[in-house]
Amino acid sequence: MFGNPAANVSKETSSVRQNQNGSQNQNCHESSSDLNYQLQCGGPTFYARANDVIELNDEDSKDITDAERARTSPAAAAIVPLRRWVALQENASMIPHAKRRSYQLGLQRAAILRKITLSYAIGELLQHLKFSVSSYSQAELLRLFSVDNFSVHVSTDQTSDEGWEVMGVDMISPPLCVQLTSNLFSISDFFESAVDGEDWGRNVEAVIARHSPFCCAKSVTEDETRDGRFLCFSLGVLLHFLFSGENRLDESVKAGTCQHESAEDAHRVDFILEQSRRPKSARIQSQHIRSVSSADNGHDLMNVNSTFRPLHCFGYTHAVSQVVKNLLDCESVGGLFCPDDAYPSLEAAIKDLRLLLREPNIFLFKSNDVLVIPAKGKFYGRSLEVSALTDAFCRVASSGQSEAYIIGGFSGSGKTRLVESAFNSVLAADGMLVYGKFNETSNSQLSVVLSALDDLCIMIADRNTPEQSQYIWQRLVSEFGNNFHLLVRTLPNVLRLASSLSSTLSRDGDILSQGEVNFFSLCDSIMRFMRVVSSSESPVMLFLDDLQWADPVSLGLVHTILSDRKGASCLFFVGNYRDNEVLPQHIIFGFYDWLKAFNVRITTIHIDGMPEDDVNSMISNALGVLPRVCRSLSRVVFRKTDGNPFFVQTFLRSLIESSHLKYDLRRKCWTWDIDSIYAENITPNVLDLISTKMTNLSQDVQTALKVASCFGTKINISVARDLSDTPQYLGLLSGLNKAVEDNFMDPVPDGSYRFVHDKVREAAYGLICCDCKDQYHFDIGTTLLFYYESQIGSTSGDLVAVIDQINHGVPSLVRSQSQRISIARLNFTAGSKAMQCYDYISAYTHAKAAILLLPSDSWRMHYDLSLGLYFQLAKSAYPSNKIDEAIEALNKIVKHADCVETRLNGYTLLHSILFNTCASNDTEQLLVTIVNVLKSLGEDIPADDVARRDVATQVRLAKRNFERESDDALLQMHKNSSKPNVAIMQAYNILVNLSFIAKPRLYQYFVARWAQFCLKSNVACKYVAGAYVAFAVVLCKDVSGTDARLGYRIGKLGLKMLHEDDTATSELPSVYLLYFGFVAVLFEPLQACIDMHRRAYKMGLQIGIASIAAWHKHFLIIREIHSGTNLLCIKDEIEHDLKMAKHHSMPHLVMKLSFYYETVLTLIGDESASSTLQLDREGSERPTFDRESTFLFCRIVTSTYFGYFERVKSMAKKWEFSIDAHSRMLNLRVAYISFYYGLSLVSLRRRKRSKNVPEKVIMMLEVLKTAADRSEWNFKNKVSLLKAEKLSCCLDNSAAEAEYDIAIAAAKSSKFIHEEGLACELAGMHYKRLKNNEKAVALFNRAERCYKYWGSQKKSFQMAEKAKQISLLK
Repeated sequence: MFGNPAANVSKETSSVRQNQNGSQNQNCHESSSDLNYQLQCGGPTFYARANDVIELNDEDSKDITDAERARTSPAAAAIVPLRRWVALQENASMIPHAKRRSYQLGLQRAAILRKITLSYAIGELLQHLKFSVSSYSQAELLRLFSVDNFSVHVSTDQTSDEGWEVMGVDMISPPLCVQLTSNLFSISDFFESAVDGEDWGRNVEAVIARHSPFCCAKSVTEDETRDGRFLCFSLGVLLHFLFSGENRLDESVKAGTCQHESAEDAHRVDFILEQSRRPKSARIQSQHIRSVSSADNGHDLMNVNSTFRPLHCFGYTHAVSQVVKNLLDCESVGGLFCPDDAYPSLEAAIKDLRLLLREPNIFLFKSNDVLVIPAKGKFYGRSLEVSALTDAFCRVASSGQSEAYIIGGFSGSGKTRLVESAFNSVLAADGMLVYGKFNETSNSQLSVVLSALDDLCIMIADRNTPEQSQYIWQRLVSEFGNNFHLLVRTLPNVLRLASSLSSTLSRDGDILSQGEVNFFSLCDSIMRFMRVVSSSESPVMLFLDDLQWADPVSLGLVHTILSDRKGASCLFFVGNYRDNEVLPQHIIFGFYDWLKAFNVRITTIHIDGMPEDDVNSMISNALGVLPRVCRSLSRVVFRKTDGNPFFVQTFLRSLIESSHLKYDLRRKCWTWDIDSIYAENITPNVLDLISTKMTNLSQDVQTALKVASCFGTKINISVARDLSDTPQYLGLLSGLNKAVEDNFMDPVPDGSYRFVHDKVREAAYGLICCDCKDQYHFDIGTTLLFYYESQIGSTSGDLVAVIDQINHGVPSLVRSQSQRISIARLNFTAGSKAMQCYDYISAYTHAKAAILLLPSDSWRMHYDLSLGLYFQLAKSAYPSNKIDEAIEALNKIVKHADCVETRLNGYTLLHSILFNTCASNDTEQLLVTIVNVLKSLGEDIPADDVARRDVATQVRLAKRNFERESDDALLQMHKNSSKPNVAIMQAYNILVNLSFIAKPRLYQYFVARWAQFCLKSNVACKYVAGAYVAFAVVLCKDVSGTDARLGYRIGKLGLKMLHEDDTATSELPSVYLLYFGFVAVLFEPLQACIDMHRRAYKMGLQIGIASIAAWHKHFLIIREIHSGTNLLCIKDEIEHDLKMAKHHSMPHLVMKLSFYYETVLTLIGDESASSTLQLDREGSERPTFDRESTFLFCRIVTSTYFGYFERVKSMAKKWEFSIDAHSRMLNLRVAYISFYYGLSLVSLRRRKRSKNVPEKVIMMLEVLKTAADRSEWNFKNKVSLLKAEKLSCCLDNSAAEAEYDIAIAAAKSSKFIHEEGLACELAGMHYKRLKNNEKAVALFNRAERCYKYWGSQKKSFQMAEKAKQISLLK
């Protein structure tokens, strides 16, 4: 086809080949005892320069310059004849070393890897060779593909015991060179670290000398198929020699004749070569071949492999043997009768060789006699999903913004393995990874999240230095303050950050444990904890598996962290769930919606089974056979399993158990019969497969699996050991260990046992008869209980594990009364522990189970237990959103309580529930009940009508009592802590709070009576501060009155008592609400009150007083509007708080925030945005006056700033009529209404061109002057501005201008940027009326800047337009 290439070989090259062959014939059988031999011994030295091969004799080598040597070593490799290289590799792997045995194994593996590397290089070289079988004689073909026609490029580093790295290969005649590039410079670079075979995979690329006249591009035309098969056969011959050292078809170049080891081999080879040179049409027909074979003494000419011993006989793996065998199969009688496994082309063979290089641990080093699926570190068919997941985490780490990533899919589809693929990225980014798994059988799903976050504390302590841990500890203490004990209760391992300081928590812990803690406080604590410990420098990945078993509380906690408005948490949340096992109304879809509502980025994906090619790769790696060989088996498995990874594993193991898949010890490979697999009725149902296998296990193993399945996906080692010590479960541990051997369970680092998959646990649980499951659980629980009581003397073992098992049989399986009471007490103890960890759902479950066991006369026979259980039920039912059950439990407590103190504790909790749920009817009924309690305690409470008439008298009496005492006397007098007095104080506290909502006209009366009793009895308790501040509010109720100063004094005393009384910390939010909401705001800067409201809001959430926290948020927002806080910031804050209030069902807060949100949007000028929120003004059960007065007040504010003074006047009059005695205590609002109302009346009078202002303006001005006398900071600018407007209307221009200047300066001094803008605007209008356009423009421009800084785009635009109009007139 191309002519004979040998004719084109230069004389110099021929000389090189002859000299090389001669030296090889002389030294090919020499063995070296030391690998550090000199390459030139026994023959000339060779160097590779560019693409030429140069022969250098000893004399010539002296003339090589140092520069030439530096250039050729080691990058330009030395060349070793192939035959000698093979001999040296065998010697290298056999030489004993003084080093460890594993090092010797490493040497052998390195030798195998070099041979595969060289095989790949030879294959690439032959693939690019210009070649035609018909152009060569038999002798020429044998010379061309002779071992002696090839040489190996090796690195010249001769100091390594491991030998030289293969750098390339040369064909001497015709001259052709292949050089290799690898991701590893040399094997010795990673030899020590990879001696166990973990990291031996390589990516190798071949570089061909393209300019060679004997090089061609790859071609696959039909005419060249024959040549390609012969090249495959020739490669097989070379590789067989390379691996075995045997050359059964060796040739000796002597006078152009061919000598073989036997006449039989020669006859076979001659026949093959003859058939190969002929055209396809001229080849001998198969019948003639068979006749020749029969006549040839029984020798089969079609079976060329009979000449070559299989490589597995030499200790190589089946994969290596298969590659060489299939190469040799390619020239079975010229390719006429090639087996199906024969390679169709060199390209296919090279592909397999590259696979062997990439996966040596699977195909070269492993015996593969044990099925391991999936291969270690492998993940099949999920490259796109892995990339997307990794990108999402990198996005979180770089931006510092939390994200959620939810993965849905069928059971066994590889969801967990997909998430595990991102673990290395998390660790590489200095991130922290925590994991939790929800359990179908658990009553405590919230504990899964808390346990994962508790593990985060351990991880932080372990990865940081003591100094770094101390720094994190100090930040946490600073963040939580006196409430740090709440974090410790939630995450006990936080103490590991600084255990030496943990003793300082005991005092505060005892103090604050008296406060009621609910889900709000839990969310707040965890959210602030995550702000401290997570950041873009240390992102946290929280992985929760099996979200289909999660409950609203656990997902609500995750939502709170992700939706942190401050954005300080850097959390990457990943969740998996079985999307075929959830209904459309499942909580997980609501979780999606809420994350989107809070603008949290969320990614959801669904993963199906693997494609068929990936199933083939998995099976190939598991069996250690080449992918093309196991294709037929993979096709069957794929059809049966739909590519589900776990089902694939289970199905393959079932094939092994049914002997359809066997390991052939002689051939060292797995074998199978496709026809028998198709014929056999093997179920594809994974549960049936697993269950069938389990039923064939021994009784001990089945018992172990059944017991473990009763505890969920994991059984703790402590429980397993305790059970194994009992006669009923003696073989439990051995059965669990056998289950591990049978691949049903995995050992956990802490010694526990875990099912390898949920389906395995499901199959194990299915071994228990459906009607016997409750009895089986109950027997396990009672066995453990008896063991603990008899062996340990108490139930100090795993109490939760015991009681969870026993409760499966409650109450039907509990026979004796004593046993019922004993189990009820255990449930109470377990519920108390759950309450300490905020696990209210578990506590509720335990309380309900225990109450079912109580006898009908439990309140008489077991009073303390009944009281404790019903309190536990009430406290756990309310945060679990079972309000009716909580109220019912509290009513039973009140009914059966044997003392007033107990009833009051019940009333207190009932009041908290009613206050949070806005149940006004129940609130009024409770108020009547508390009045009756006070009467029973000796307090004379008159009827409502009498009390209303007596309000002034009682206030006056209480006022005199306070006026008679000095501050020191009042602080020192409270020392009486008798229980009856404390009970009365507690009852008054409840009564005052109830009257604030239910009977506001009696609020002042009850407060006055409370204050009088407080002073008269000298009682010492945590409610004293509340009595003082509540009475201060009463004295400050009238802005124009004279008692406000006394009220401020009493309020400050109450605040001081609060701060000095450690037991009163739980009352802080309530006392702060009264003091900073109604007292301090009249005397102290508005901004300072805002800060205290913010602090009290956080405190209220921390200790679980959500209703009080909501009131603080209400005051916080309206005070921010009053103080000129940037409107855009207020808008963002309200949007977040509105979503949280709706999420946590707080309708009263939703109502108020909705009004404020519309107000802020109107002031900004983005009124259309109000439609984006669904405001429910009528959905609240709050009294009408509260809703209406708030609505009117918000409209008065916006109408004033936009000049709608008629509307201000109308709404101010409505506001006066709408308020009652309760609303008049909102004194700051009264002052602001006076300010806005006064401005509107003056403006309206000016429009009528009247110089006389209404009398009401004078009244409003007096109210503001009184307020300014108490707080110049808050009200001086308002007094001056209203006075300036009055003077301007009366045409007293000079006096008006002076007041305008004072108003502007005072507003700026107080940092009321919005009121500075309003003063500039009104002053500008004044100067405009006086035709002083220059002054007016300057004031309008200043007003524009103020409004712009405030965030009011609409007002800023209006001021710019006014200034522009005046400029045009000028």
